[in-house]
Amino acid sequence: VVLSVEEILAICPGLRRHWKDEISSKRVTVALADVAEPVDVTELEGSSAPDSSAFYFREVVPDAGASRDLISAPSALPLRYLDCRVAHGDKSFSVEGVIDNGSQMVLISRLFWEALGKPLDFDKRVSLEAANNTTAATLGLCADLEVDIGGLIFVLHAQVVEEAPFSLLLGRPFLALARAVEETAFDGSSVLTLNSPTSPRAVRIPT
Repeated sequence: VVLSVEEILAICPGLRRHWKDEISSKRVTVALADVAEPVDVTELEGSSAPDSSAFYFREVVPDAGASRDLISAPSALPLRYLDCRVAHGDKSFSVEGVIDNGSQMVLISRLFWEALGKPLDFDKRVSLEAANNTTAATLGLCADLEVDIGGLIFVLHAQVVEEAPFSLLLGRPFLALARAVEETAFDGSSVLTLNSPTSPRAVRIPT
């Protein structure tokens, strides 16, 4: 709803009295910070500053002819990932670590856990709730998983899931450990700044 100055003054007696008492008939030309051309405003008595009420109306009552160009978000964007190297004993694997800020845990797939051959703590299973409110239990905890990302080593505790479309999912525990800062571009690409947990070193990695 767009109201004219006259309509606002008509329904706001207090503001109307303030307007009448505070302004004088002297007019000056000032340049407002947000317009290219100088405009006329009414000078306050005893002050050379622009009328605060003029700024009020400029903010509250937009130009009826002004355009409102809105840009909508994409309906979907792919998740981003980091190139990771995970080693155990004499085995070493290069995998894509999917970044998921909405996951409370770090997860690995059963296939990747079996290939890695790292012990599994069966007593530390947890239940996972999916977006459709279904739940499923993990197979157990794969503790002290050493993940090399950009030359920085992160020791993570990962729950193993039976079926997953990924080998490694980097949830909030990883992002907190790395004190990760994400810079997201308009096209959905991003650059992640990761900090070493044990040294001042930090790396910036495109995802």
